[in-house]
Amino acid sequence: MVFDAGVIIELLLSSSRVEKIKKAVRDEEILPHVTDITLAEALYILCRHIGWKPAHEKVTGLIESGYFIVDDAGRIFEISARYKCGRRISLADCFTLGLAKTCFRTRALRSQGKGTGA
Repeated sequence: MVFDAGVIIELLLSSSRVEKIKKAVRDEEILPHVTDITLAEALYILCRHIGWKPAHEKVTGLIESGYFIVDDAGRIFEISARYKCGRRISLADCFTLGLAKTCFRTRALRSQGKGTGA
């Protein structure tokens, strides 16, 4: 499963909206994939809300937890650029869509919350 920055942010802020997802990740029922671009987006958005140091600690902790696979965005740059060319969405979201299509031929899980997107 591929997560966008909104889902990552809600997980890191322990939002009640993502408790089922958090449990599924912890219980290894799902193996989330993210791109390094998505993590950068989550980091800067968290930084705006809670400051650099706590945001950096949360994102670094997520990476080091081993629960998430961080995929290199370099291998999907063309498909991501194609998404961006045709859509008015963030570049990070285009990488999320590109990763979902490339790895899973499926849709990405994204947050529906306000204030969590770019």
